[in-house]
Amino acid sequence: MKRIPALILMALLLAVVALYGTERKRATVMTWYLAPGNSEAKTEELRRFAVESGGYISYFSGSQVKLKVPAARLGNLKELLEQGAYILDARVKHKDLTTKLMDLNTRLETKNKLLKELSALFAGSKFHQTIEIEREIGRVVIELEKLKGQIRYYEELTSLVDVSVYYRGRRGRRFSIPQQFNWMQKLGVKNMIRSWEQK
Repeated sequence: MKRIPALILMALLLAVVALYGTERKRATVMTWYLAPGNSEAKTEELRRFAVESGGYISYFSGSQVKLKVPAARLGNLKELLEQGAYILDARVKHKDLTTKLMDLNTRLETKNKLLKELSALFAGSKFHQTIEIEREIGRVVIELEKLKGQIRYYEELTSLVDVSVYYRGRRGRRFSIPQQFNWMQKLGVKNMIRSWEQK
């Protein structure tokens, strides 16, 4: 078996240390299912909370609300959701974007260096070379702006948690139970709740 040269092995080790030694960047998606006492009032409370927390509402309707909030305020959000409502279910998904952001930032740094080199080349070029260099500079600038846009997009995904709140079991509407509560149907609880709502 061939031995990996010491320099290559060291480079691999440094890359692993750099990857796991940095702060992890994760995109978080949370989904809540509520049985609110007053869905309109709850939507207004969530709207106010999102704005005051430095986030925003991305969508709302009579049966759901989608909002973006800073991760540091998730504890406050849970308290707000529990006020005047019953939490039927909550789900959380995480996606690690650390490697993606590191790759984008590395590519951005490389393109910036290339742009500086092209600018220096352009300054000392002859007339017949300027058109070709200008074209290359334009291409690099477009790639730079695209990379910056991608970095902003992924940084927002990691700084703000994507939260979806679905309303269930409101008066005047058919009571819908998430899949993991199917055992309630077998016990007849669903019919009992529906008959109670019709009173």
